[in-house]
Amino acid sequence: MERIETMEQFWMQGETVEDGFLFAMFTDEIVWESWPLEPERRESLRQKEKNLLDIRIFNSAKELRMFRGDVGRDFRGRMAEDTEAALEEQDYFDEEQYLDIDGKCSEELFGQNHMVQATGGGRYSLPLPGFENAKIRIRNYLGYYEESGQAYVKDWRLAGLFQEKG
Repeated sequence: MERIETMEQFWMQGETVEDGFLFAMFTDEIVWESWPLEPERRESLRQKEKNLLDIRIFNSAKELRMFRGDVGRDFRGRMAEDTEAALEEQDYFDEEQYLDIDGKCSEELFGQNHMVQATGGGRYSLPLPGFENAKIRIRNYLGYYEESGQAYVKDWRLAGLFQEKG
């Protein structure tokens, strides 16, 4: 894991991620986008950084992340890159989770503007060709306690967004 010190560095490192996604949590909305972004869209997100809590640019091989506990605090960041050598040295496991989508309420919304509605009522954009069986892949990196040898998840990252077939 490599540290990212500033938002400027985050956006510059983002140029190295191909064919991926951006996920951002602001105080007032959640944003999903295909990556890379158009320059105007990237600039509009940068204008809202004062309300940003967590942002990730990711694909199957890499994730860049900047986050903070609340507005007004400094961002911390890191890059996780899964090279062959890194994965041979690191124990990990992947899991897949369905996104919270109310299928009935999302049908018309998605057709209009690629928005979906969660079962609790919130709405968010979904950069996939369809919303049925939409899933997120999460990669969990393991550490081991010295005293007991017991495994624990020491870090995790987003590693894919896709529609499950079937």
